[in-house]
Parts: sequence; structure tokens; C-alpha cells
Amino acid sequence: MGAYNTGALIAGKVTAKTGLLAAAFIFLIKFGIVLIIAMAAFFRTFFRHKKRKHLR
Repeated sequence: MGAYNTGALIAGKVTAKTGLLAAAFIFLIKFGIVLIIAMAAFFRTFFRHKKRKHLR
């Protein structure tokens, strides 16, 4: 009886850790996409060349 309880406890911990890692991975993917878009917008505005008006 004790072996079943120990096995279930270990299996429960493994399942909880796997679920937590999967949730963290999904969060990082979504956050990473938002971060990449924000960085692209920043660099686009930072490195954009302004049109120079010719003086005549």
C-alpha cells in the first residue's frame, strides 16, 4: 500500500512540473513574439532616415 502512495506522489510531482514547464514555455513564446515586435518597431523608428529637404 505504501508503494502505491509513494508512486502516486512521485507521478503527481512529475505531472505538475511538466504542466508548469509547458505553461511557462507557452508564456515565453507569447511574450517573446510581443518582445520581438516591440524591438522591431523601436529599431525601425530609431534607424529610420529622415528625408532631408534640399535648400534652393
